[in-house]
Amino acid sequence: MVELIGEAISAAAPFRLRPHVIQELNRISLQNIDSEAGRLRDTPMRIEGSGHRPPPAQDVPKHVDELCEYVSDNWVALSALHLAAYVM
Repeated sequence: MVELIGEAISAAAPFRLRPHVIQELNRISLQNIDSEAGRLRDTPMRIEGSGHRPPPAQDVPKHVDELCEYVSDNWVALSALHLAAYVM
């Protein structure tokens, strides 16, 4: 994470969140806990007791791309709290 922040600060171009960054951070945070860490979901999922329906597995990459675009497009305009809540 420190390396990522350093790269973002020293880069000439503004920071752009990319899917591979999310996957790498997930892989690092879950290494030795989950063998699937760092991979996007590629199987169906349901949440028992919830009315929420997760999107089909084939739509996950598109949604992650859209999330990254939203964060990157609003990096300066919106607060860190707003962007963090959106990502969560």
